[in-house]
Amino acid sequence: MRLAPARDGRQLVAARVVALAAFSCVVAACAWASDSTTSRAASFAKRVDIGGGRMMYIECRGSGSPTVLLISGTDTTSDLWHAADQKGPTVYDDIQKTTRVCAYDRPGASHLDQTFSRSNPVPQPTSPQDGVDDLVALLKAADVPGPYVLVAHSFSGTIARAAAAAAVRPMPVVVLTASDKFVDVVPKLIQTGELPPDTPPDFGAVVDQANSGAQNELAALVPGAVRITDTHSGHNIMIENAPVVIQAIRMLVDAVRAGQTSLKG
Repeated sequence: MRLAPARDGRQLVAARVVALAAFSCVVAACAWASDSTTSRAASFAKRVDIGGGRMMYIECRGSGSPTVLLISGTDTTSDLWHAADQKGPTVYDDIQKTTRVCAYDRPGASHLDQTFSRSNPVPQPTSPQDGVDDLVALLKAADVPGPYVLVAHSFSGTIARAAAAAAVRPMPVVVLTASDKFVDVVPKLIQTGELPPDTPPDFGAVVDQANSGAQNELAALVPGAVRITDTHSGHNIMIENAPVVIQAIRMLVDAVRAGQTSLKG
């Protein structure tokens, strides 16, 4: 089994497809091998043995179905979804009031305070397929049944995409895509020497235009899609504007429970 800008560049797409091309931040609902419709009610935060001499950390709270799985980006872990100094509601704490929610530490990542992942390290770099294999093994070892809603940030959107592509059957999908506005970033990169001095001055604007077009095409590929562009957030949308993410997840959870095949109308 194999498992993605508002005013400043953040967009959210909600949809019902499994095969989708998402970059950055993705939320996807997939049905895997488990046919269970009742998530385990006990709360826990622990390391579990996933085989091969490896342990991975996972924490779960709340009850109900589907189970929402929170997947952090390249160099972040489970605390991204309930940051200690975050103002207002956190995604993890709010969603557990609605349904079962779990977050876990991917190997090789670090917490917001720069302490290491509680999951055993693995050789780097890793692929999205490695992330899928780890997640499947972790859910089995921790006895976390489906169906699932995958909420993935940044690089982990590729993991969610691979998971959705291999889902047992089509399920509603929510996709969040995130990318910085390069028109603002490129001049700074030129000043710091991270980009060569002869970089075309309109390079950032050209990249932004290409990204916007690609995101439009992505949304068009998703039947029943709902696209939200006013998220008023930076890259870590779950911290900077958690209510937007919470609302999107709740919308999808409600659709799954109602057996809806579209988030429109």
